[in-house]
Amino acid sequence: MVSRVMPDAGTTRGFAVYVPDMASRRWVEVSRLDAGGEALYVGRLSSRAVPSLDDADKIFFLDDTDGMSFRTVRQPRPPYHAAVYDMANGKVSELLPRQPLVDGKTPVTWLFPDDDDDA
Repeated sequence: MVSRVMPDAGTTRGFAVYVPDMASRRWVEVSRLDAGGEALYVGRLSSRAVPSLDDADKIFFLDDTDGMSFRTVRQPRPPYHAAVYDMANGKVSELLPRQPLVDGKTPVTWLFPDDDDDA
């Protein structure tokens, strides 16, 4: 389970990642993804864990909160459509800058290729 840390609607400060502990029947927070061999791509409409050595322990995320109950016109918008949170250093880095005059209101989403794992 992934919980996005957003002190306000315009800022993502980080993520908390949890795995189930079946013995205690509780969620346990972890500091790495699958022993450092995965990256997460998180979005409201699509999310996926992907094996990755180059981007291990990183969470790629979208600003796809338009239309959610806490988002109002007056709240600030982040300056990006997509960003990455590095679990190792706790920093958020911009990936895809927002271009208000070009982008319009179409929501962003991740697109994943079809693979044999889903069959």
